[in-house]
Amino acid sequence: MKRIVLIAAGCEAHCVRLQPWRYLCEVAINLQLHGHMVTIVSTGTDRERTFYGVPILRVPSLTYHPKNQHLHAALASCEPDVVLWHLGKTSMLHGHYHYPGAINIGIFTSPIYQLTQLWQIGLSRLIKNYQLGAIHLAGSLIPTKAFQHRYRMQQLDHLVVQTETTKARLVDLGVPSHAMTVITPGIDADWFEEQNNDAAVREHVGFGPHDHVMVYFGSPAPLRGLHTLLDAFSRARQHNPSLRLLLLSRRHPRELQHADAQLGRLLAQPSIQPYVRIISGYLPSRTLIRHVALADSVALPFDLVPSDAPLSLLEAHALGKPVITTTIGCLPEFAAYGQHVLAEPAQPQSLHHAILNSSRQQYAAPSRPRMVRQWAEMGEQWHSFLG
Repeated sequence: MKRIVLIAAGCEAHCVRLQPWRYLCEVAINLQLHGHMVTIVSTGTDRERTFYGVPILRVPSLTYHPKNQHLHAALASCEPDVVLWHLGKTSMLHGHYHYPGAINIGIFTSPIYQLTQLWQIGLSRLIKNYQLGAIHLAGSLIPTKAFQHRYRMQQLDHLVVQTETTKARLVDLGVPSHAMTVITPGIDADWFEEQNNDAAVREHVGFGPHDHVMVYFGSPAPLRGLHTLLDAFSRARQHNPSLRLLLLSRRHPRELQHADAQLGRLLAQPSIQPYVRIISGYLPSRTLIRHVALADSVALPFDLVPSDAPLSLLEAHALGKPVITTTIGCLPEFAAYGQHVLAEPAQPQSLHHAILNSSRQQYAAPSRPRMVRQWAEMGEQWHSFLG
């Protein structure tokens, strides 16, 4: 049994559905289930003393330097054997992530992009959607030598990443391969229960047995590719009129259209509106799964992956669904777990062809890829990794 402290900003209840907080939360929960004494140290305003059953200490700032007495006091009170630091490329440039007397491990959850990749998406779009794009734009501008210098200064004992893609890019930046371990995320056990393409659910939503239904689920944030998908869907229907689209959105259509006028105009187009159904709000897990299960394919055409390892691809694969996604970040790695078609990010014409290719393919019977696993299996790997 080890005393473990996980240091990560923003661990609050409303974030736990999202990456990277879901991964960090599951790491803490599963290590505690394996008998370790785990404490989370985080910022935030939640007043609860536990975070999903794990003790949590709130401090004003997580920047580790001699003047941050709150963080020093929190760490000293825990007397940790292991400190897990949540890191990204830009965070390497500030702060210090080495607590004396403990094993210091960085959990690196940020995708690493080159400026040429972001240029393809459009710098103006990244700046406009600065909450998602600015940090990655800033990261792409960090000189390699500056990153290498700061990495050496951290004196981390090891790094854990979620994908082989990010590990390879860190190797390109000078991090030794032997200093990193890939521990991929898991997904909820509900996704592993036997699911049928439920004709009653299709009918309730408004689709017939001969429609080819694509499902998009998750956040409707601009860089998630929903704009690109609607444009591509309109083009693809000209060649395949059986195409239909189900949007499982966390926001109500009127709220979406108010927040994003362009999205509202796309949804109102006569070439799109009659063939799209929208179900909004946070759906209970089993309800969400039943609706994804009715799909002939799942479309997740990210323009940009804000945080490494989006769980939606793994969830679609767990249901044995063909995935239509893009070539950005770790998506080709996760797409290759099962049946898939790739398009270029933020390119409606490329996505249009991918949709048509997917709709015309005769896929094998659905099967769950062995690489997709539950959170408990991820927890076993973390437990073994820490010894």
